[in-house]
Amino acid sequence: MGDIRLTYLPDGEGHLSATGVFPASTEVSWQPHHQWLDDDGWWVASIGGFLIETGDRKVLVDLGFGDQTFEAPGFARAQGGRYLESLKQAGVLPEQIDTVVLTHLHSDHTGWISHQGSLTFPNATYLLGSDEEWTFFQEHTDVPFHPGESVRDLENRFGTTGDGQLIAPGSTFGRPTATRPATNRW
Repeated sequence: MGDIRLTYLPDGEGHLSATGVFPASTEVSWQPHHQWLDDDGWWVASIGGFLIETGDRKVLVDLGFGDQTFEAPGFARAQGGRYLESLKQAGVLPEQIDTVVLTHLHSDHTGWISHQGSLTFPNATYLLGSDEEWTFFQEHTDVPFHPGESVRDLENRFGTTGDGQLIAPGSTFGRPTATRPATNRW
């Protein structure tokens, strides 16, 4: 997109109960959309993040699921583990990442915060949408999709951002507002 290069970085995939994720739907309403379902009738979704390269900046948006598997019987199963290989295929090393933006702190967006006991992206500034979400996950460790212990590695290492804040040249955080045009946002 102009001078900005955007690359999707697949980490793995999730297989989810379509009617569980979309409770207003029914098995019958999914029949015309069978191409989105696996052999068991579960909705298949890619799990990953995005690399934004603009100027001399290398920004990651979300960090996939991590090198793990997950199963919630009757609702979901997921497998991650390919994120770093996807980044390597894009020609970028973890040390080259200068900013990591976490859209939210669910485990399928924070999986590569740490790897082998260290921050995966040691030179990055980490940005979250709000302090409130950080506080929530610190106080509620038993909720579904909790980011786990690795999120504690960000203690005193993250900043917050909000709608419209410039992250890198040509890229802003959040959704467009009536007072600014919608350009290269996530």
